[in-house]
Amino acid sequence: MTPLDELISLCKASISIGINEHRDYYQSVEDYFRELNSDEASEIDPASYQTMKDTNPVMSVQCYPHTPIGFILVYHYDVNEAIKIALKEVKSEGT
Repeated sequence: MTPLDELISLCKASISIGINEHRDYYQSVEDYFRELNSDEASEIDPASYQTMKDTNPVMSVQCYPHTPIGFILVYHYDVNEAIKIALKEVKSEGT
């Protein structure tokens, strides 16, 4: 089972994956995150954020593990890593 398949099986509501949405508006990585809620942006790993700024990809995974209200949101420069991080967080919430 892939990490995405496992994440799908564990979430009771939706999962959304965003790939380079900042590019739709010709935004830099910095401008994109500046417009986000400051709490969300502050949760990003500093090393991942620096890599996003240096190389320009922004991947996001938003999943609702228990209800359609509470969610987990992960940003990363690699979509597969973002999925793995989200999966780890969903599993840790279950314990």
